[in-house]
Amino acid sequence: LKQDTIWTLVLEEDKCHLFFFSSTNSSVSIVVWKRLWRLKIPSRIQFFVWRLLRDACPTNLALFKRNCYPSPICLRCGKQNELATHLFLKCQLLVRIWRASRLGFDFEVGTPVSLAVWLQGWIKDAPDDSDIILSIHIMWNIWLARNKFVWEGREFNLEKWLNAIDAMYQVKLPGKRKTAINVL
Repeated sequence: LKQDTIWTLVLEEDKCHLFFFSSTNSSVSIVVWKRLWRLKIPSRIQFFVWRLLRDACPTNLALFKRNCYPSPICLRCGKQNELATHLFLKCQLLVRIWRASRLGFDFEVGTPVSLAVWLQGWIKDAPDDSDIILSIHIMWNIWLARNKFVWEGREFNLEKWLNAIDAMYQVKLPGKRKTAINVL
């Protein structure tokens, strides 16, 4: 095998997954891939992150470009094209989730970068794997809630969602705490 090739075997309950990656066809560093595959998260979520790092998330804009969706606009805010950076980092209706998390990210401050660039740097440089896992779970749950909203018409209740995240991932909410509700 070449030096730039990574094979990762992931055992998950009664399933076995084998991931292959060659760094020659990507700008994402081997360090990032190795750290991602080492995280203790379900393989379907690792694959989701792989898609984010490869800018291969089927957002409204991506689907619109392929003539699979009628509009590229974010259905949450109705103001911007729904690309991954907007959906996960910039949409005004979701930035509160990041600020409320124990990570305290504020993506409205600083130079705007793509989600893939930010995520690669975060996975590479984050001080602790638990911080990476938290951010990945937030993005995964944003994606699940977005899909339920887009494809099933389920309304997105930010307060219920924040309370559920609070219970699952120890997000700091201002004010009093409510009982966590599993909304996803």
